[in-house]
Amino acid sequence: MRWVSWRSVGGACVALASIVGSASNASANGFDVPDIGARGLGRGGALMARADDPLAIYYNPAALTLLPNPQLLLGTHFGFLSFCADAAGTYANRDLTDHGGGDTADWEGGGDATHFDSAEAEAMGFQGAWGTGDGSDAFPFPDDPLELPEVCQDGPLGVSPHLLFGMPIGDQFGLGLGLMAPSAAGHLTWGDTDDDPSRFGTIRDPSGRSANGRIPAPTRYGLVEAFPILLFPTVSFAWAPHHMLRVGVSLQWGMAIVKFLNITRAGPGADPATDIYTELNATDLFVPSVIGSVMFTPLDNGRHLFETVLWARWTDTVRASGDLELRSEYYRRDRADETQVWSDTQLEAPQTAEIRLGLRYANRYSSRPRRRSEVERVAGRTDDNMSTERFDVELDVAYELTSMVDRFVVEITDQETRLQPGGLPLPPVLNIEHQWRDTLSVRLGGDWNFLPGLAAGRVGFSFEQGAMPDSHLVLDFPALTRFGAHVGLTVRFGKFDISLAYAHFFMVSQESSGCADVAENEDCAQGRQTVAAPPDGGDIVSAGRLTASLDMLSLGVAFNFR
Repeated sequence: MRWVSWRSVGGACVALASIVGSASNASANGFDVPDIGARGLGRGGALMARADDPLAIYYNPAALTLLPNPQLLLGTHFGFLSFCADAAGTYANRDLTDHGGGDTADWEGGGDATHFDSAEAEAMGFQGAWGTGDGSDAFPFPDDPLELPEVCQDGPLGVSPHLLFGMPIGDQFGLGLGLMAPSAAGHLTWGDTDDDPSRFGTIRDPSGRSANGRIPAPTRYGLVEAFPILLFPTVSFAWAPHHMLRVGVSLQWGMAIVKFLNITRAGPGADPATDIYTELNATDLFVPSVIGSVMFTPLDNGRHLFETVLWARWTDTVRASGDLELRSEYYRRDRADETQVWSDTQLEAPQTAEIRLGLRYANRYSSRPRRRSEVERVAGRTDDNMSTERFDVELDVAYELTSMVDRFVVEITDQETRLQPGGLPLPPVLNIEHQWRDTLSVRLGGDWNFLPGLAAGRVGFSFEQGAMPDSHLVLDFPALTRFGAHVGLTVRFGKFDISLAYAHFFMVSQESSGCADVAENEDCAQGRQTVAAPPDGGDIVSAGRLTASLDMLSLGVAFNFR
């Protein structure tokens, strides 16, 4: 798969902007799981109405009024991601000059998606390492092209921690404080990330024909390494004006610190002779977000309880500033060892908004007390769902406005400097089309307190539509359709509740024939006009197949102060 072919060096900014914008989007569809917390993961994310620990800060701030006592919760997800790109095309020895360097769609779409110019072989720093192994200058695939191999990301274990505190204040109010990270896969790597130019952005040669056993990764133009650090300090308030009605709000101060590396192109084709090493370090220390919820309890007759929750979230656009570092002709043996840095690169990436509706039924031993403080004073205990409910079932439906992620905008403010050698200009403004579509998700789950007050088991199911169109099948944040199967357990030891959960996410593979026929494909034409410098920029050539699956483990420990 030729993930992206750029006509100008502006592609260095474009590719990374796409990655940063998507990865900064903590709420976007993709490799994020149904929200945070072991209890939430075990129920398939169906925890809005059931939220009865500090996870209410995220799932349903109105439920902070129902916490049995002040609680401190520490937890994390551990993500094991399998994500592979099977590109279409071959490694072929083609002379790019025969094609005039103009519109590349007519020949790139034909299947030879990666090309090398043998006329420049002697100057290539990789020639000695990636050549035939007998010392000759020929690239090892001139007459017998190698199919582009499947490449799988090989990043470390993903960790998504959270530290939350929640407490009821009397019978009508609640307060929450927290620090959380998005529940996502996290650190991603595609190919070797060694600083050595003969290895960075390369993969093992499955044919064994290259001298050092390495070849350029077909995915190097999409992504080599992504390392985002995203945190959301949060404060929450809740009020219960009536025992049947509760409202709450969580205010989040988002912070994003990101580092992304890839290889980009200054011209058509995929000859490494003019590949550009690209590194972006960007920061946005204020991305405000608001979560609000309204909780209504129309039925509580002692044995049966029915609750509904309406939930909404809005997140401001990410506006990050940082340094863009470029090293042109990165793989050439004779290149000047020069690094150029643009220190005032601006990224603008829209975020999504979301609304949810939750419905929960619980079978109880007794009614929920209207004056919990009075029950505590008389009985010496709190009203805790783990003790007072036999079981519950919850259904949550979410509609996410992912169509808000239409494009990302990158601005290079320093226009006095040109990329050397050659003096190629950097476009002042770049628009990167994503054109995501809105998504619908369903989460179904429940708890069974098989040892009331001591142990509870849970199961869940989740489904989420993919947001990514075939015409923009890229590696930055592939939002694939997914199904999830979930299980979990909570065991109480004195004042500690220890929760474990596991989920497996089945991702629906997505395939594209690319954008070879730009004239007859409106989506491709739109991408071509906006992702590279006008007037005759490169095309998105996303011919190939994405496959993925995700396994998540989660651990949470809650301390009850009473």
